[in-house]
Amino acid sequence: IKEITRNSMKFFNVSKRNELSLQTTAVDITTTQVISRTFNLPKDVNRL
Repeated sequence: IKEITRNSMKFFNVSKRNELSLQTTAVDITTTQVISRTFNLPKDVNRL
């Protein structure tokens, strides 16, 4: 039973980390879009 608990904790930690990096990516994309709008950069920037 301890082994199962340890494994699920490991999985939980990994998924938490993935969630965080996904949020970070979303923020980066939004920031890029805002910046490109502000500076009127080419639309290609939004596809990064």
